[in-house]
Amino acid sequence: PNISARVNWWDYESLKTWDWEVSTAVDIPVNPLWTWSMNGGYRMWYVKTKRDHDQVDMTRGGFFVETSVRF
Repeated sequence: PNISARVNWWDYESLKTWDWEVSTAVDIPVNPLWTWSMNGGYRMWYVKTKRDHDQVDMTRGGFFVETSVRF
């Protein structure tokens, strides 16, 4: 099992974009050739863009579950 976190930030003259994630994962070895991985956690994503009269403001966040196969 492992625990991870990441934070990304971009602010080019207040055009703000940032996101963060906290997750945990479990690797399950199936045979000597490949491993199955289960990952879950919480993600938050925020974007704010403003050009003259146009403006975009998005916020997306929630729990997630991912799976992958490594070989």
